[in-house]
Amino acid sequence: MRLSPALLPAAIVLVAANVTTQPVLAAPKAAVPRQDSTFIRNAPLPKWIAPLSAVPPAVQTGPVVLRLMETQAWAGPKPVVLVNRAVQVNDKSKLGEIGQYSLPYRPAYEKLSLHRVAILRGDTVLDRTATVNIRLLEQETSVATGFYMGVTSAQLLLDDVRVGDTLQIVYSTEGANPVFGSTWTDDYQWDRHIPQETRKLLVSHPAATPLHWREVSDAYPPGLAPVLERIGNIERLRFEGQALAPFSLDEGVPNDVVRTRMLQFSEYGSWQQVAQWANALFAPPLPASTARPAAKKPEAPSELVTLAQRFAGGANDTERASAALRWVQDEIRYFSVALGENSHRPQVPGEVLRRRFGDCKDKSVLLIALLAQMGIKAEPVLVNAQLPTYPRKSIAAPTVFDHAIVRVHLDGKTYFVDPTRVGEKALIPLLTTAVPGAAGLVVAPDTTDLIALPEEVVDQPVIERLESFVLDELDGDARLKVRISYRGNLAAPVRAALNGSSQTDLAKNVLADFDKLYPGAELVEGPTLEDSADGTTFSVLSGLRLPKPILQQNSLYVMRFDSKVLNGLLRIPGSLTRTLPLQMPMGRFQTRYRMQVQWPQRVKMMFSEGAVDIDNPFFDARQEFSWRGNELDYTIDYATKRAQVPAAEVPQLGAAVKNPALQSFGEGNVHFHEAFAINVGAEQLTVQDAIAMRNKTILASLGEAIKERSRSPMTAEVLGLKCAAVRHLVTAGDGGSGTLRYLPQMIADVAQQKGFDKERDLCLGQVYFSQLDYARALETFAKTDVKEDDAALLKQAWARMSLGNTAAAAGDSGRYAKAKLKQGKLLPSEAIQVALVFQHAHQPLPPDLQAYVDAVPDGAWPRPVLDYLAGKISQQALLGVAREFGPVKREMALNEAWFAIGSNLRAQGKAAEAIGALNYVADHGLRGFESTLLARSELALLTGTAAAAK
Repeated sequence: MRLSPALLPAAIVLVAANVTTQPVLAAPKAAVPRQDSTFIRNAPLPKWIAPLSAVPPAVQTGPVVLRLMETQAWAGPKPVVLVNRAVQVNDKSKLGEIGQYSLPYRPAYEKLSLHRVAILRGDTVLDRTATVNIRLLEQETSVATGFYMGVTSAQLLLDDVRVGDTLQIVYSTEGANPVFGSTWTDDYQWDRHIPQETRKLLVSHPAATPLHWREVSDAYPPGLAPVLERIGNIERLRFEGQALAPFSLDEGVPNDVVRTRMLQFSEYGSWQQVAQWANALFAPPLPASTARPAAKKPEAPSELVTLAQRFAGGANDTERASAALRWVQDEIRYFSVALGENSHRPQVPGEVLRRRFGDCKDKSVLLIALLAQMGIKAEPVLVNAQLPTYPRKSIAAPTVFDHAIVRVHLDGKTYFVDPTRVGEKALIPLLTTAVPGAAGLVVAPDTTDLIALPEEVVDQPVIERLESFVLDELDGDARLKVRISYRGNLAAPVRAALNGSSQTDLAKNVLADFDKLYPGAELVEGPTLEDSADGTTFSVLSGLRLPKPILQQNSLYVMRFDSKVLNGLLRIPGSLTRTLPLQMPMGRFQTRYRMQVQWPQRVKMMFSEGAVDIDNPFFDARQEFSWRGNELDYTIDYATKRAQVPAAEVPQLGAAVKNPALQSFGEGNVHFHEAFAINVGAEQLTVQDAIAMRNKTILASLGEAIKERSRSPMTAEVLGLKCAAVRHLVTAGDGGSGTLRYLPQMIADVAQQKGFDKERDLCLGQVYFSQLDYARALETFAKTDVKEDDAALLKQAWARMSLGNTAAAAGDSGRYAKAKLKQGKLLPSEAIQVALVFQHAHQPLPPDLQAYVDAVPDGAWPRPVLDYLAGKISQQALLGVAREFGPVKREMALNEAWFAIGSNLRAQGKAAEAIGALNYVADHGLRGFESTLLARSELALLTGTAAAAK
């Protein structure tokens, strides 16, 4: 039964009275402006409202204080919302808050009534209701972004407002969007970003119609409770609050977080009822004569049938559905004419096809209709794109959704796609889920509750930057190839944006990344835009010339770089004390920077490797570099572990961001000593010759250092230098210096040192290990109590394994790996040795080490060896990777690969195959490489001969 306000009980009829206690100064009447039928100035107050509250004094301070915020709502037929607001301005910079006031409404179904406008100045009331300058303006601020909402704004321009004035305005809006029918729902914000002296909310509704309400907030504990009043056949809920402080303005609050208190009201009793409402809107209209049989495909205009036939040639439903999705995304432009019912009721597919434009719901119904023509099941799904999880927190109501997507059924699986996206190229199963993690409502007759959309899976870099430098001379120009790739939810928008850019703009963007770091940088190739074969990756490729990027500083050659990996990703608010969670920039995110440098042939870095891993509860920032011969491969990976950080943990995040080691992840340099740049006959030198020359230089340097420091009493430093010289001779030979004959005397000299027993025994243990005398090495290590992060512990583990005690070997290597992982300094080459020990012990890798192996897919050499040992790539694939390198690095990489293959085969009991692999290392092994030494040890164990180890 519909109730007219005229039939409301007399008890709630407002007695005519002033709404303030101050004396009123009537303003002179102004010329009556043109009136609109949907807008009434100086309208009488509705009779159904309760007496309006008087404006309280302002006790709280601030530039702007809301002295009164009173809202009264009639939830019956022809809903009305009345607002009684009093705003005081205490700072001249804020006078615009009351000098220009806007009252938006939708004339298509709403009527705006202005009841009162007054300036409260001290004890004086200046009534401006009749004189305030009002203009009705269409307020379509979103047309440029594809929305036409049919909003009009009553713009109030008040004369003579001063600091300390209070604007009191009373207005009401009558009517509701007809798309909701007679079922009412609304919500009201309780808190504001400015202080409030008095906040009131009164909701009146027919007692015969149940009204559900809920308080929603992530920032406040529940506590708002109404006073229930029953007046005849009307029920009223009254909420009141005094002296409300502003809500938190913490920076970086996630969109899903409700930072205020929201009071929601709805006549819908369940999500099932909301789904029934939505199903009536989205269901295709039935013919006027008879209902359509359920088993028959929906009738469609011929244009729709013809269009669907274009996609029928796909090899399977996945290809056909993907083609239809791409067509709707790219050929139907996005534009929303959300007037009246069209805010929620979609246009029929034939009309969308004719117009060639539509919004989310229009494009969704068109896609669903096309799929239906091909026998593919799909349904609309309502979601909140801005606040994905909000519907789960909310009371059942259709107004909590702002977006429509499509659920598609393919091969027994369901996928969620967004027809409003543009530029997606991949098949549907390879696309990222539309609105991941959202609470959605499937528009279908059997829907009874919300569903949870799949969470976003970020298992590869979303942005990957590869820079490949080639230098023919250290003092010459460099050639640079750049590939920037975008994946996941970034691929489509970047593809759409860059495909719409001019070549000039693309070139400017590329050069902007390099011209400051390398002045005079010149673009010589591209930029070229490229899609991967499966459409999941979009890349920008460019080629540049860099004028003389190598600097010589004293005895070092230096080249600068800028990874840009962490740009904007570690923004932390200035204040770490907060009440609400913090959104990690980019949310769940991975990015990678990889730099490959091919130095001139005369650069002969034999072996260099490094790693830094900054791992904490919030993110993992990892860098690894590998340098073999004249090829450098340097990788930086950054991955967040969560999208949001609880307020209590933000200080911990702040401390993690200040880690000094993070500085090396941004702009930095790579450098090497000039001793590694061989000037004479470098191109003709074999790898072994280059190693011999390097060894000679190192031994000469060590000899000079020992001679200089030996003039003073023995120190740990001198002992360390002697130890280094001995170990270098044992592992690498004499380097052509003829000093190998002095090795026994040098070992004896170290063994006789007193006062530095631990250092001496560590040195001797490693020397014996290098001589493959494992029993003696273990005996010597036992005297030193080797620390868990000392590389000697890894050698001790290998010695135990070689002597048959594989369980103890696994224990030692596991403790070493754990200690180095904790420090973030475990090297891939060390992880290879640890993995081999565990294979020989027939034990699985510890979880933390397995995580390390999995952490860097497609990593720099020697990471592919770890992938091989983990069973991710085959032996042939591993050798294929090694053979792709330049001649020097190729020989080194093959040396390492064949050692790992041989040891792995031995662990599997395949002795003959293992001997074949290890013989390659014995025949071609490089002096000074640990893999060469260990391969000879493995051969000795397999053949039972000492000769193989020499």
